[in-house]
Amino acid sequence: MNAAEWADALFWFFAIVGAFSLITDFTGFLTALRREKSEPCVVLTVKDQQESVEGQLRSIVWQNLHAQNGGRVPKIVVVDLGSSDATPQILQKIAKDYDFIEVTDREGYIKRIKELV
Repeated sequence: MNAAEWADALFWFFAIVGAFSLITDFTGFLTALRREKSEPCVVLTVKDQQESVEGQLRSIVWQNLHAQNGGRVPKIVVVDLGSSDATPQILQKIAKDYDFIEVTDREGYIKRIKELV
């Protein structure tokens, strides 16, 4: 094979791989649209974790955005168990950045669970 034939074969290889990737992503998107309304949520309990809580939450978001689930992030409920450091302020800042993150305290979470049961 000469250089032009190699380049042509390489072009078609990447075109087919790209088309397959688009089809896979589109079917994942359609599947995500058909999910039930009662999707599970991630519950994260924290107390005095100002050094790590932002990284943990952003990691959960990043992993779900890049997973094979159509780029959807589940509802994230963060329960603050009475932090005495800057954790509540960090949580409020992150909750403003992402509408799927809900911050509550122990009493609010217990009230929510009782409503579900």
